[in-house]
Amino acid sequence: MKRSRLARHNAVVFLAVFFSLISLFSCADGPKYGTNSAGGPPTFTNLKATLLTPKCVSCHNTATPQSGVSVSSYEEVMTSASAVTPYQPGQSQMYLEFSQKQPHEIGTPLTDAELELIYQWISLGAKND
Repeated sequence: MKRSRLARHNAVVFLAVFFSLISLFSCADGPKYGTNSAGGPPTFTNLKATLLTPKCVSCHNTATPQSGVSVSSYEEVMTSASAVTPYQPGQSQMYLEFSQKQPHEIGTPLTDAELELIYQWISLGAKND
């Protein structure tokens, strides 16, 4: 009887550890795909309106592209110091800098939702809409 109870206990512990590890490793690839605030796939227009203009463009603009990065237009984002590599958020400075939770020189850190929007947009090809 004791052996049966111990076997069940070990099985439960094994399953708990197993599913915890699965959960941990399934999140390692970054945020999961979702939608933008308008309910559709992420777009540059949405990214610019909700994130780039209010939080970034004051320092990263055409006139004063801090660190060589301007986010004033799609063209500037795509040509600024390897800021974005389409389909590869893990190769894109824009995503890497913020995903590593490094404090930015000025301004408020990005929320998880804002970081996910960047991840999704880049993962889906960083297209101009």
